[in-house]
Amino acid sequence: MPAPRWLKACWQSSRFCGQCVWALVQWILWILLVILAGVQIFLLTKHELNVPQFVLREVESRLADAGLHAKFGKFTCDPTGHLLVRDVRISLLSSDATVMRAKSISLQVDPVALWLNEIDPSEIRFSGIDLMIPAVISPSGQAEPIIAGLDARVRRGKLPRLLDISNLTAQVGPFSVSAFGQVIAPSPQNAGPVMPFDQLLRSFSQNYLRQCQRISKLLTQLPGMQGAKLEIQLTPHPELGAEAAVDARAEQIEVKLAHDRPETVRIREISLTGQFLPGGEKRREILDLTIGAIEWQDRADAHDLQLELSADWDPTTLNLSPANLTLSSRRISAEGINFDSARIHASLAGIPVIQSQGSVRVGGGEWSFQTDIDATNGAGRINLTGEVGDQTLKIAAHKIGFDVPSILSWSQRPVLAAKFMLGPGGKPLSAEADLSTGPVNARWVPLDSTSAHVTWRNHQLRADQIVLRRGDSLAFGSYDMNTADTSFRFLLNGQLVPSDINGWFRDWWPRLFAMFNFQAGPPRANVEVSGRWKAKLETQIFISADADNVAVKDIPMQRMRTRLFVRPGWVDVLNFISEREPGTVQGRFARQWHLPDSRRWTRLEIHAGGRSDLSPVPKLLRENGEALIDPFTFNSPLDLRLDGAISREEWGQPTVKNFTISGQTNDTWRYKNFPLQGVSFKAEQQNDQISIDEFTTGLGGGELKGKILLTGSGETQKIGFDVNLEDASLGRTIQDVVEWTASRKGERAAAPSNFQKQMAAGTLTLSLSAEGPADDPFDLKGTGSAAVFHPDLADLNLLGPLSVLLKRTLLNFSTLKLSHANANFELSGPTVKFPELKVSGDRGALDANGTYSLETKGLNFTSRVRPFEGGEGLLDAVFTPFSSVLEVKLAGQLSKPEWTFVYGPTNILRNITGENNRARPGSQTSTPNSPKPPEETTTSSSSVPLE
Repeated sequence: MPAPRWLKACWQSSRFCGQCVWALVQWILWILLVILAGVQIFLLTKHELNVPQFVLREVESRLADAGLHAKFGKFTCDPTGHLLVRDVRISLLSSDATVMRAKSISLQVDPVALWLNEIDPSEIRFSGIDLMIPAVISPSGQAEPIIAGLDARVRRGKLPRLLDISNLTAQVGPFSVSAFGQVIAPSPQNAGPVMPFDQLLRSFSQNYLRQCQRISKLLTQLPGMQGAKLEIQLTPHPELGAEAAVDARAEQIEVKLAHDRPETVRIREISLTGQFLPGGEKRREILDLTIGAIEWQDRADAHDLQLELSADWDPTTLNLSPANLTLSSRRISAEGINFDSARIHASLAGIPVIQSQGSVRVGGGEWSFQTDIDATNGAGRINLTGEVGDQTLKIAAHKIGFDVPSILSWSQRPVLAAKFMLGPGGKPLSAEADLSTGPVNARWVPLDSTSAHVTWRNHQLRADQIVLRRGDSLAFGSYDMNTADTSFRFLLNGQLVPSDINGWFRDWWPRLFAMFNFQAGPPRANVEVSGRWKAKLETQIFISADADNVAVKDIPMQRMRTRLFVRPGWVDVLNFISEREPGTVQGRFARQWHLPDSRRWTRLEIHAGGRSDLSPVPKLLRENGEALIDPFTFNSPLDLRLDGAISREEWGQPTVKNFTISGQTNDTWRYKNFPLQGVSFKAEQQNDQISIDEFTTGLGGGELKGKILLTGSGETQKIGFDVNLEDASLGRTIQDVVEWTASRKGERAAAPSNFQKQMAAGTLTLSLSAEGPADDPFDLKGTGSAAVFHPDLADLNLLGPLSVLLKRTLLNFSTLKLSHANANFELSGPTVKFPELKVSGDRGALDANGTYSLETKGLNFTSRVRPFEGGEGLLDAVFTPFSSVLEVKLAGQLSKPEWTFVYGPTNILRNITGENNRARPGSQTSTPNSPKPPEETTTSSSSVPLE
């Protein structure tokens, strides 16, 4: 069945439309081909084209993704995919400050990829690049190039992220830098650009400011350099990007030691090689360094140095911290001392302080050493160990300014371990050493062996821990000296015979110890000697000694402890403790002499106290001591205190004496051979005057107090005293006086009389002030008073034997009992005058006056008896008037007195009636030459004996 007509019509219409559309497509394709051919002809005829805007926008977008912003002076390209940027200014998005400026940057890209808006350079060339440090972090406060004039070519390698760097040159600080090699760009840590150059840009923007600060800080710390070059060879590293082989050289480096001083150290012909990794953790790197010479002005220099340096490298901070250094040098010279063939291993971890150890030849011997030196100023420490020879001593003498060989010499070189401290500029500040020797001569004193620890600081030389041996003697000590003024101080402790070290002292030393006799061996002593060399009069000595069985000035002692201070013109025994059989005495002593002759003393001074007898005093004070103790005789030791001095202006002139001696004892003693019991006294001597201002002693069982003054000496010596005696035994006192008087005459004292025995129970109170010759008690003159009490002092029988018969009856009133006696007296040589003497009792009293002879013991008294004075009975009242008529004459001796009435019974009535008081008619007054009426002597019945 044939198709319908309308269907055929539709088919023909569709076919026509299809032909029309195809023809239109062909025409469009031809038009595009014609346009493309025209563009190609234009590109082929044009070498530089402005970069299309889409490319420029792509570049800016890529830079923005890396955190950068760029300004281009001109940005062109060519059909081969070569992009050229001129006058580039790149800044960080976080800051408007320019961080890089470049004359030109050339990029080679795939031209097809470029038209497809993909920029992945295969090569970049930099020319005239300056990496800038922003003003805000610049040390100068201005934006300036930190890396200048950088030219480089960077190409993509055959491997992913591999970059090939060639022909990189730049100026970094004082260094002319050149670099070449390959690096591996870091892999991306997160989503973002994966192209190597994109990674490089992002790393640049993220780390630039931090690395700028670090590089700037390093550059400011670099010393002045001349001809500095740095060559870097880069080797790819799979993890850290690249490993850098560094070769740094400099013709000269000048290091300033201190900011406030112009001193510098000049280093010449330096070469440094080493390997570095730019990333990762801290690691130890090895550097090889050669130095032609090091010059430190006129202080020190070193030549031909070979160094191997190990250092800690911190890639994140670009910090190279030296750790260890091995050095060898042909010669090092410092402060005039040559150190040859030096080998040093140093620790640099504490820079600027450098620690080292090694060996060197110096002073003709091999020495090992350790050092701690501050490289900035030359200060530090040096430890040395080696043998000390003559050359070494000369070097030490030159450094400390003292002639050491003059005081030390030995046959075998000792081993010395020394430490030196250096100040700024390498100036010696201190030294310290340990030294031990065999036989040695130490300033004219031979010793068997010695050892010491020696230090020196700021002109102060000190030797402590000194051990000196000579025979059986052993001593320890120290020696201090100021090397500037040669003042010194020497200490010794131990046992040394004083004569063994005479060579260290002048002639006063043997003279001083001539007073001592060490019978039990050398004393245990501490000796301190100070002074100044070659200044003899400035020497001072302190000695502390302890010796057993020693004699000082022929005074034997069981033990002697003392401290002496000796200086020119003086010897001071600052303290001594003497232990003798009587007791212990402690005190001090001093002796002064006239310089320069130490034998002519001008002053002796002593202060001592303790328990002792008086025998050492004359040995210490010679004739002055004899005069001081001559009046005293003690039967036992006493507690004694002696203070005083003897002085004179010049030899041969009179001496001035001033002494005080005080003592106390409870035992018997004698003063001028007079017996006394116990004493507490204080005596003073001033020249020829001796005064005892305070003393208390026992006399006759009583207490005697007072003061005594002795003036003059020898036969002309005078004595004056003021004494008070209380509650003494009358009989005992009389006996002591009798015995003392007899001893003064060289006679034997008589046995106690009945009267003395009868008076033994009586008490005596006496006050006496007198003066006169010290050796003649019978020539004393003075006054006093006395009081005697005895219940049976005297019985006065008025009626003789009849009174004795009536004594026991009611008519006993004729016997007068006397118990008290009081008197004032005057002492005139051997005669004692009693102008007033009163003896009293219960029924009577006796008033008397007269004299008593000390030589003959004779009595010559006239007394008036008052038989009933003081009584209260009727008879006492009745017979009181008769008391005025009884006058008695007392004669004889004290041991046998004789009583006689001046008037007989005939005169009694006359006295009662008063007739004796009236003048008789025609009588004449008797003249002094007229004979005195004879006394009426009583008969035996009327005698009045004293019982």
